[in-house]
Amino acid sequence: MKHLRVHAIAGVVISVILTGCQAKPITYVAPTPREIGDSYACSFRLVNERGYTVTSTDRGAAFISAEKHRDGAMQTLLGREDVDRLTIAIYGDTTSQQHTMRVSVSATRLSQTQTGSRMASINPSDAVTADAQAVLANCAE
Repeated sequence: MKHLRVHAIAGVVISVILTGCQAKPITYVAPTPREIGDSYACSFRLVNERGYTVTSTDRGAAFISAEKHRDGAMQTLLGREDVDRLTIAIYGDTTSQQHTMRVSVSATRLSQTQTGSRMASINPSDAVTADAQAVLANCAE
């Protein structure tokens, strides 16, 4: 009985540790005095210039979702594909001049195994984090 309790406690501790280590999206928020359409156009242009593929966009809702596949021969050798994602939303009261820009970054890893494929959240790369900050610096001001 005592042996079983030790294993149960160890299982809970390992579960808590693994849950705490899961990658989480990073979100940056900044006020912008620009018109929503101007911030959207600037963001869309910058995302494309930085090599992202736009996966979803809605000009009327001022929303952009884009991704970029990380390069690397090591990833190919290991049978995995890492993808960084940027999500941009610009919102606010249309009657005021003050709007808000939110840029979120996340990443996933698709791993190929003998039994199939597996997708997992991973930490965003330094590059996508820098790109998110560049969108805010160039398009929110």
